[in-house]
Amino acid sequence: MAKSLSESQFDVFVYFFDAIAKKHTPNKSFKDYIERDINRLIEQLQEKTKEKIGRTTIVNYRDRYNKKEGEKFTYLKSYLDILAQYIDYSSYKNFIKENKAFWGLEKYQAEELILSGGNKKKHKSSTDEKRYCKKLSYKKLSGLTQKEIIEYTQSFLSQTKSESSNDKVFFWLGVLFLSQNQYEEAIMYLKESIKINPIDDEYHYNLALAMFKGKRPFRLKMNEIKEIQTSLKTAIRINIKKEKYHCLKHLITQDYFRRSGLDDPDNSSNNLPIITQEEPNELERLFSTLGLSKDNYFKN
Repeated sequence: MAKSLSESQFDVFVYFFDAIAKKHTPNKSFKDYIERDINRLIEQLQEKTKEKIGRTTIVNYRDRYNKKEGEKFTYLKSYLDILAQYIDYSSYKNFIKENKAFWGLEKYQAEELILSGGNKKKHKSSTDEKRYCKKLSYKKLSGLTQKEIIEYTQSFLSQTKSESSNDKVFFWLGVLFLSQNQYEEAIMYLKESIKINPIDDEYHYNLALAMFKGKRPFRLKMNEIKEIQTSLKTAIRINIKKEKYHCLKHLITQDYFRRSGLDDPDNSSNNLPIITQEEPNELERLFSTLGLSKDNYFKN
């Protein structure tokens, strides 16, 4: 008995993920993918295509492959196009077009065999998202009104719901919440950005700033200072050249350890690091976040 169009569409969907699994894990079927397999596929996919597809989406596809319907199955054709690039096809449609004769589906047009009923909204690529992130900078942030800061925050929050949301989205959310003195939210989003990209020094530096929670160093407990120093040391280890990191390190020494009559094993210098105008807006933000006066430490 001949299969219906919907059955043929589903068969093509299965063939597609069989091809992906054959390239990714030759000895394992896509239907048996566990979390580790899915995470590795996402990493390899992003490395090859520079695009990101979320874990939930891949799990959804695996469950669909196994005919587990769930609450509602949706897909973005553009995600299937990205996955097609992993197996060296320009698009999902092109994959179907080149293989339909082999499957005995010559009577159908390639467009007809694309699984129907999915979410047809346009996929916002990570490239577009990164471009949006670039619209915000420390310098621009310093000139925003409170209303504009809230608008940016809402915009970035909406991006976290996208499967293609990246570390920059979480990072700027953390910075925006920090600028609004919402420290717990800032810490949460900055930690999320570090989970995605643990080798960006700015992420660790801003996490250190957020962990002050608006307090001067000498008002914190030793365990809090040590936690902050851990993040700061990570930032310095990644990029030793940024002056603001050494400036913060010095301020912790002076305002916490020396003020309390203690020695800081991480910093024996009595002198503030030489500060240039490399990041003037950032220096202002650093002192403001710690509730300190920049003029008390050096003159412009």
